[in-house]
Amino acid sequence: MEHLILEMPKRLDALVQSKTKKVVSKAFSGKEPLIIMDFKTCEFVDSLGLAVIVTALKLASQKKKTLRLVHVGKELKLLLQITRFDRICDIHEDMESATRL
Repeated sequence: MEHLILEMPKRLDALVQSKTKKVVSKAFSGKEPLIIMDFKTCEFVDSLGLAVIVTALKLASQKKKTLRLVHVGKELKLLLQITRFDRICDIHEDMESATRL
């Protein structure tokens, strides 16, 4: 399956939210059916960072593409659990499992 990997910034917060949303939107305009948001180097996500994930989820649904999150750290995983995003996000521990069908 063709895929596109989006590397998330070190901090996904108000300072980069607008720029990151544009990158995410552009990614869903491409031909790849699978978009992977890689949080390997991301150390912090605030509520505006969560809005980027919401945008990606909406675009995935609208464009009939698959969205997966990979390398989600402990703090982000807890935030996703508290907000119940873990129930609607496809979260993977490693890139190998994220890229599988």
